[in-house]
Amino acid sequence: MADDVHFADGIDIPERVAFGLGAAQLAVVCGGMLAAYALARSGLPTGLATPLAVSVAVLGAGLGWVHIAGRPALDWALFAVRYLVRPREGSLFVAVEAGSAAGRDHPRLARDATARHGRRVLFFSLKGGVGRTTLSVEVAAWLAARGQVEGAALRVALIDLDSRSPSVALRMGIPQPSEPRDDDTAEARVRPLPRVMHRCGAQVVLGLLTVAPAEQGDRLADVLADLDHDRFDVVVVDAGTGTPGAEAALAHVDDAILVITPTVTGVGDAYRAARALRAAGLRDRMSCVVNRARRGVDLSETIADLGLRLIAEVPDDSALVEAEDRHELLAVDGASPAAAAIRAIGGYLLARVLAR
Repeated sequence: MADDVHFADGIDIPERVAFGLGAAQLAVVCGGMLAAYALARSGLPTGLATPLAVSVAVLGAGLGWVHIAGRPALDWALFAVRYLVRPREGSLFVAVEAGSAAGRDHPRLARDATARHGRRVLFFSLKGGVGRTTLSVEVAAWLAARGQVEGAALRVALIDLDSRSPSVALRMGIPQPSEPRDDDTAEARVRPLPRVMHRCGAQVVLGLLTVAPAEQGDRLADVLADLDHDRFDVVVVDAGTGTPGAEAALAHVDDAILVITPTVTGVGDAYRAARALRAAGLRDRMSCVVNRARRGVDLSETIADLGLRLIAEVPDDSALVEAEDRHELLAVDGASPAAAAIRAIGGYLLARVLAR
């Protein structure tokens, strides 16, 4: 069977057909030449036909042979057309806030005694790949877009504390550095972390994982106090373990939602993660969500054994993958079973916010 499989040299290098061109580039060059010939023989006045024919031939040759940043000009032209015709509804990134005035005065924010404490919700797991970031983003977006407090939209913040693969910003289409900065001056240590407003209304706190590990716990406390100062109603935190910032988050949250997947490794992770949450003093504030739930797989015995309250079961739904690929928010705009389950999680948290 292996003898019947053939790979192009280099695998990731486009296969050349002729004249150093791939099939698409060669087709464009030939098409340009034919179009140029047709214009030259079209019967148009010579003063018009000749310049048009030359322009078309040069355009076709340029799209085929010219390379920009290592890619054929034809690829860039196709990217531009695709961008122009694509609906703009899914576009994100609106504005940046540098943080409140309190954050600019001192590395320890001046805690406002009158500032009310927003509801802090932690989506937690020790194992990666369980969908914790997806649920954090979707729930935060739903709360920001749909939640109401006395007729006013909820102020929702979202913090990424995943040390191994921080991807909240990537999931929402927001560029964010993920490596620690070399700048370790006193000014850098007190500089407020930027907050980016997403189109759904949630503000994403960026840059915490670029802070030196020894500073992360203190900076997280400053960020949370800053958000309280600015009257945020809900702060959603996406966290596993592995950094001081993630470990410090366990001491600051009101609700810890354990994300469980219906697999052997997922169940094993649930027991370890529940033990870590109990050790952090969150025994009475723990609940769980089953993500990628499948028919015929019942985790009720595991959940009862862990002493957790089940909020919702999010089914294994390809609509979530498609939404992620397009940087869209299924819970806000979608109508699939997974969207309904995520809204149920948001409704549970909204009720707890309103009950305070």
